[in-house]
Amino acid sequence: MLKDKAYYGFSCEENTIHDRHDDVFHCAIVAVLIFTAACGCVTGIISEFDLSVNYPVIICILLVSSLYLSMIHLSKPLYYAGYFLFLFIFTYALLSLRSYANSGYQALLNIVNKTYSDHYLLTSFREYTEIISDRYLTLTAVSIFIGVFLVLLLNVGIFNDKFFFTTFNLTFWPLQIGIFIGRYPSYFSLALLFFSYFGVYFVRHSGQFYFVQPSFGKKPREYVFDYDDAKGNHMVHHKSNARTMFALCVFALTVSLVFSIFCSFAVTTSEEESLTNKSSFKASLDENVKIITQTGIAGLFNRYQAKGGISGGKLGGVRSVAPDYETDLKVTFVPYSFETLYLHAFTGQQYTGSRWNPPSASTGYRVNMPDSNGPASESAIAKERILSESRRLQKLMDDGIMEKCSARMTVENLDADTSYIYVPYFLSQLPGKVLTGQYSTLSGFFATGTEETYEFIPYFSSLEPVLQDAVSGDDDGFAEYEEEIYDNYLQIPGNIRDELMSYHDKIGTSADQGTQIKLIYDYFLKNYTYDMAPGATPVGQDFVTYFMEEQKRGYCAHFASAGVMLLRSYGIPARYAEGYVITTGGIAETGSNLEADASYYYTGYNQIGNSSVVTTEVTDGNAHAWAEVYIRGFGWFPVEFTVPAVDDGRTSYGDFLSALRRLFAPSDDAEGEDGNDGPDGSDDDTSTEHRTWRLKSSPAFIIFVSILFILVLIPLFVRSLRLCREYMDQKRRYRAGDYPVPVAYHYSIAAKKLGKIFRQPAIYTVNDNFSLTGDLLSDPDRKNKRLKSILTSAGMSLDDIRLLTLTCLYSEKKISRSEADLLIRFFKSIR
Repeated sequence: MLKDKAYYGFSCEENTIHDRHDDVFHCAIVAVLIFTAACGCVTGIISEFDLSVNYPVIICILLVSSLYLSMIHLSKPLYYAGYFLFLFIFTYALLSLRSYANSGYQALLNIVNKTYSDHYLLTSFREYTEIISDRYLTLTAVSIFIGVFLVLLLNVGIFNDKFFFTTFNLTFWPLQIGIFIGRYPSYFSLALLFFSYFGVYFVRHSGQFYFVQPSFGKKPREYVFDYDDAKGNHMVHHKSNARTMFALCVFALTVSLVFSIFCSFAVTTSEEESLTNKSSFKASLDENVKIITQTGIAGLFNRYQAKGGISGGKLGGVRSVAPDYETDLKVTFVPYSFETLYLHAFTGQQYTGSRWNPPSASTGYRVNMPDSNGPASESAIAKERILSESRRLQKLMDDGIMEKCSARMTVENLDADTSYIYVPYFLSQLPGKVLTGQYSTLSGFFATGTEETYEFIPYFSSLEPVLQDAVSGDDDGFAEYEEEIYDNYLQIPGNIRDELMSYHDKIGTSADQGTQIKLIYDYFLKNYTYDMAPGATPVGQDFVTYFMEEQKRGYCAHFASAGVMLLRSYGIPARYAEGYVITTGGIAETGSNLEADASYYYTGYNQIGNSSVVTTEVTDGNAHAWAEVYIRGFGWFPVEFTVPAVDDGRTSYGDFLSALRRLFAPSDDAEGEDGNDGPDGSDDDTSTEHRTWRLKSSPAFIIFVSILFILVLIPLFVRSLRLCREYMDQKRRYRAGDYPVPVAYHYSIAAKKLGKIFRQPAIYTVNDNFSLTGDLLSDPDRKNKRLKSILTSAGMSLDDIRLLTLTCLYSEKKISRSEADLLIRFFKSIR
C-alpha cells in the first residue's frame, strides 16, 4: 500500500480488485509467451532443414522449463534457489550427455553446410566428425539443450520488462539461416513466433505488465514502476492484471494466426528462385556465405585474398584458406607418373618476414623471350639458364641413365590470374609468343580464354639422388650463373638467423643435400600440423618464426617458406614457388579422355603405362606453394615440404561447449588443399600463454571487444548528447525570457545532489527537496556559507525561496529575470 508518497502530484495505491491468484496467472501467461518464442524458433529451424527429431519430447521439455523459470518468481527465496537449481541441472545434464549434444551439434552443422553446399553447387564443404551416428537421437538432444538455453535467455528479457526487441532478436535471426537460401519455417512455427511477438508487444504497451512478488504477510511493496522513456516522458506502470494480460494474449493469438496465414501465402519464393532472383547486395553476401560454408567464420577475417589461387608471395594475412573450387585452368596432357605435377607461376627470391619478393635485376640474368613483335634479343648463355635443367635431363637420357621421353602440355586459362603464366618444369623449348622471361625465370601475361602449348622433359623424383653425380655444369657461362645463385639465394633476414640456426640441433645436419632435405621434412612431419585455417600471423611478427615457434600449424605457404629458410640456414640455395598442382586423384575426379593423337603429347617411357590423352580441370583448390632447391651442376628442382593432412577426428570434432571460444581463435580444419583430404587441426601448443596470445591477436576477438567498447560508449555518448542538448536548451530559453525551463533544469540537478548527500532515492516534490535543504543548512558539520549568503543578500528565508520556486514551476505567473537569477544561484550553491 502506498501512502504519503506523491509521484508528480498523484498517490498510487494497489488495485484491490485483483484476484488473489493473480500472481500465479501472471507467471503462467509469461511462461506461455516464453515457450511459444523458444519453441517457434527451435521448431522453425528444424522444419527449415527437415531434421528428424522427437517433437513431443522437445515441446514438453521446453514447456516445463518455461513454466519452471516463470513460477520461481513467486517469491525471492524460491527465485534464487530455483535459478541455482535450474542452472545446476542444465549444466549437469549437458556434461553428462556431452557426447550426444556435441554429436548433434556436429550433425546440425553438417546438415546446414551440406544444404548450403548443394544450394550453391559447391564441390566441398566443412564436415565435422559425429561420434554418435544416430542423428535422430543426437539432433533431439541438441535441440533440447539449445531450446532450454533460449528459454533461459527469453525469461530474462520477457518476464520483468516484456522487451519486444529482445524477443525478436533472439528468435527471428536464427531462422535466417534457412530463409537466406529459400527454406522457410513451418506454419506451426510461424504461428508460435508471431503469437509471442504480438503478445509481448501488446502486454508491454498496455502498462499492465509490472510483476510484484507476493509479500506473504509482510508489508506490501510499492506496486508502481516508474521510469523516463526515450522521449523524456515520465511513465508509470501499475501492477499487472492477469485478466487484462490474458485478454491481450487472446487478441495476439487471433492476430498471429491471420498474420502467419498471410505470410505463408505471401512468401512463395522457392529455393531455386532465391538462387536466381537476387539483388547485387545478396550476390555479394553469397560470396561470404560460401566462404563460411567451406572454411568457417575465420575465412572472413583475411587481410587479403589470393587472386586466382595465387597470392604473389604475400604471407601471414590469411586466417583461413577459402577456395571457391571453380575451374581456373584446363590442362591437356598424357599422365606419365603417379607423382604430383607442378605448374609453376611465381618465384620468390627475397624474404622480408611478411612476403616473398620476386627476383630483381641484381639477382639474375635478365632474359627477354621472343614475342610476336620482334626477334629474340637475349644471349645464348642467358637463354640456356632457362633451359638448363631440361638440357641436363636430356644428357641423362643420352647417357642411358634415364629412360628417353618427351612431353607436351596444353594449358588453357579459364579463370586464373592473368598476370602469371603456368608452365610445367623443365621446358625443352621456349614458347614462341605470349611469354616474356625475366631474371632467369619465366613471367608474362596469360589472357583469359587463351591457351599455350609447352614442350618439356618429364621428370621422376627417383632420379634425385643421382642428379648431382650424373650431370655437371661445364658449359660456357654456367659457373658464372651458379656463382650468382649462391650470392642471391642464401639470403636470411638478420633478425631471424640465430633462431633458425637454433633448430639445427633438433633437425640434425647432413653433408648430403638430399638427406638434409629429408631431415627437415621429417622434422615438420613430427612437430607440425597441416591446417587450412591456422589463423593469421599477428602484425609485426615474422611469418616463419611465428609459424615454427607459436603457431605450429599451417598450410602450404607456411611449410614452403619455413623449408626454404631452413635450407638457406644450412647453406643450400633455395627459393619459394607458387602455382598449381595436378595429382592422380584430381585427374581421376575431374579428368576426361580426349580423342587425340597421344604420340603428339607424349613419347617414350611412361611410368603409368597409359597412352591416352586426358583433359583435367584445375581449380583454386589445387593452388599450392613449394620450395625449389638448387642442385650444383643441374639447376632448380621442386621439393615438397608440406606435410600430408591427417584427420584423426580431433579438430573436426567441433565442441558444442567451445563453439564460442573458436569464434575468437578459430583453428578448425577444412577439406584439404593441394589434393589432400582434410587437415589435422590438432593443436600441439596447448599452453595457456599460447591460447591467450591467439585470442588477443584474433581479428574476431578485436572486433568483439571493439563492439563491446562501442556498446558501452553509445549510452554514455547519448546521455552526454542529451545533457548537452538540455544545457543548450535552458540557455536559449533563459536568453528568450522563458525562465521556468532554466530554473527547472538547475532545480533537478540540485535535487539529485540532495539525494546523494542524504543517500535517499530520487525526490519528486518541491516540499521534500526544500525540507532536505533546511536540514543541509542546519547541519553544523557542513560548510554552507555561500548558500546562507545568498539568502542573506536577497533578504529572503528558505520558505520564501520555496514559494518562489513553486510560483516559477507550477504557476502561470511569470517571475522576473532577477528572481530567476536568484533561484539559479541558490540551486547551484547546493553541494
